[in-house]
Amino acid sequence: PMPGSKAVATKFITHWHKAAKTLVYDVQPLSIKIHGNVAFVHYYYTQIQRDTAGKDKQTSGRWTDILMKQGDKWLLIGDQGGQTSKD
Repeated sequence: PMPGSKAVATKFITHWHKAAKTLVYDVQPLSIKIHGNVAFVHYYYTQIQRDTAGKDKQTSGRWTDILMKQGDKWLLIGDQGGQTSKD
């Protein structure tokens, strides 16, 4: 219901990387819209991960990244999305 902080995101990402190993990750771009120094990137993803018990699981979803250009670099300033597969 509320945007999360960088600290909370770091906790979850750190846990996720310890709890599962990504075997395959595929991104299918849908669109990129650039408005001045801000870009909106929409895509679908599919991934296969192996958990600590050795079980493989495939999931898929959609995602949007919001980037801002500072100098010659694009920096992530926001994102939204999630899993669309049933599991």
